[in-house]
Amino acid sequence: MSSHQWTLEHPSSPFSTHEQWLKAWRDHRFRHVYFLGSHDESCGCQLVQGTYTGDQDLFEFKVRSPYAKDKLVISFRVRIPYQTEQVDYYQTYGSISYVFVFKENGSLYLHP
Repeated sequence: MSSHQWTLEHPSSPFSTHEQWLKAWRDHRFRHVYFLGSHDESCGCQLVQGTYTGDQDLFEFKVRSPYAKDKLVISFRVRIPYQTEQVDYYQTYGSISYVFVFKENGSLYLHP
């Protein structure tokens, strides 16, 4: 994908402009997003704040964008049916890193 930006004039190139290539490259790059945890941040991570709701394996997450000027917050609830106690413990007493994987079918995978 990265070499297509240098071969836009080639007949086999799927892109006709640099802007088309750049949008496809960014879409591909941001399918996997990694947030590094830190023990001195609330909930164990600066940009991802997850709290256990107490309802079996349900967590409520707030994700802040590091690029938004108005500190955009996206909130959602997700069930983590595995290692609920460990995730809750590390959010409270340690650090926890997250990987968000966006699939082409529109689904989202969260790996704490």
